[in-house]
Amino acid sequence: MKLERLPEYITIVVTVACGMLLALCVGISTGSGSDTPMKVLAIIVAVTLALVLRANVWLLIPLCASLSGRIPGTPGGFGLRHVAVFYVFAVYLALKALKTVRNKPLYSWIDYLLWINLAYLLTAYIRNPVGTLGLGFEKIGGKPYVEVLIGLLAYWSLSHVTVSPKTAKRLPFVMIVGGVFDTFAGAISTYIPSLGSVLSHLYTGFGVASPVVSDSSSANDGSAAENVQRENYWMSGSTGTIKALCSYFSPLSLLNLLNPIRFLLLGLAGVALLKTGFRSVFFSMGLFFLMATYFRKGFATAMRVPVLLLPILGFIVICHGTLFELPLNMQRALSFLPGQWSYVAKGDAEGSTEWRHEIWANVWNSGHKYIKNWWFGDGFGMTRSELRESFQSLEGSQESLTISGDYHSLPLSTIHTVGYVGLALLLVLMGAMSYYAWTLIKRAKGTPYFPIALFVGVPIVYEIFYGNLIFGGFNITAPANIYAIAWMRLVSRSLDAYLAEEKEREQQPSPFPQLEMPSFSRPSLP
Repeated sequence: MKLERLPEYITIVVTVACGMLLALCVGISTGSGSDTPMKVLAIIVAVTLALVLRANVWLLIPLCASLSGRIPGTPGGFGLRHVAVFYVFAVYLALKALKTVRNKPLYSWIDYLLWINLAYLLTAYIRNPVGTLGLGFEKIGGKPYVEVLIGLLAYWSLSHVTVSPKTAKRLPFVMIVGGVFDTFAGAISTYIPSLGSVLSHLYTGFGVASPVVSDSSSANDGSAAENVQRENYWMSGSTGTIKALCSYFSPLSLLNLLNPIRFLLLGLAGVALLKTGFRSVFFSMGLFFLMATYFRKGFATAMRVPVLLLPILGFIVICHGTLFELPLNMQRALSFLPGQWSYVAKGDAEGSTEWRHEIWANVWNSGHKYIKNWWFGDGFGMTRSELRESFQSLEGSQESLTISGDYHSLPLSTIHTVGYVGLALLLVLMGAMSYYAWTLIKRAKGTPYFPIALFVGVPIVYEIFYGNLIFGGFNITAPANIYAIAWMRLVSRSLDAYLAEEKEREQQPSPFPQLEMPSFSRPSLP
């Protein structure tokens, strides 16, 4: 046994073990006679996909990344996006064992910063282990740890990938398919509930869509603010479409009526975005539009964006209440602008802001009631006593969410989980990610990798400000950072390979020899 081949041996052992475990599960299910046909069909589909896609199986990760639902009967209640990651990881293990995939991951300084943050998160878990009530753990609710582990599986799988220019051009479109499908599923379940109920047996995203209940205190006392329904199923499809349009085309061209298809797509996505009722999402897409313009056309052109967008918003504000009446959720999303907005919509938005401020003040002034260890954090999850207190409070109430650590604040939720030390490490990582994304977009400009660099990189550039000042949570940010770095590194590796090939091609001598033309001198006159 050669020591340098140890990773290869480990891969083979793990692959064989996974295969034996799968065979054991199939054998047990076959012997008990439960759901055997569906499981056999799932195995056939999985094997067929692996044989057809082979090394391209990684495309299932971006294709399913925005899917929020799951297939009924999936073990462990994992969503379809999780199953896609598990599947890709298993296939890549097999391909590595069979030596079909030979390229080794290349890591950079940004990867090392990520590993430092994850190592510190591991210490939080060791100090505050989380499990299940059935196993007798004192602390429960460790789903974010599972999300981080799944993110690491995706990170490892994508670290073996280098995409061609042709594939890179299509990636933004691939990455929005799942979100658009989820939006379609939510719309079906809302407007055709009978059809959605039938389709929900195939995918839970078709289940009856329930609007987001207002998180303001006024919503809990039975007031009219409960009538504001934030339809969050519009979010993934609308934001993905806007990001893809701004990545493929100059954002200002989307406002040009001479490009009717682009203008129509942006308009539909904008309406869907307002239907969500979330001001933070509206602001986020405005930032993306502005920064995508900057990276394409420069600072001077980016300053024209507010000049062009303000008249459009002004037209909506002026016409609302006279020519048409916007739904309450759309009014809520625009309530930060001056206008004749419904008292219910504006009151709900203001109440939501005040509600969050109250949570932050309660946590900050509570001493060690909600956060036991301010310096090193309490890890994810709740103790048994905290769970009982949460149940005694009204579900979704301010006290219940505060006990569970859902503060609607990235800094506070980070302190709750990993303390001041973890917050410092996270801010360094987010700053480094912002810088890395900025330089990656600049390097990719003028290449086939520019659209995917914009799609992936622009949100990372402003996330350090958006996440800490507007909306965020450590349970979301921790796994999201893993995916973000995985995608940036994939684009960077592919761009490096492309630029190296271009440079080599330029340095190669021409296949057609250059013939020297004979020189003729003018005869001198006698």
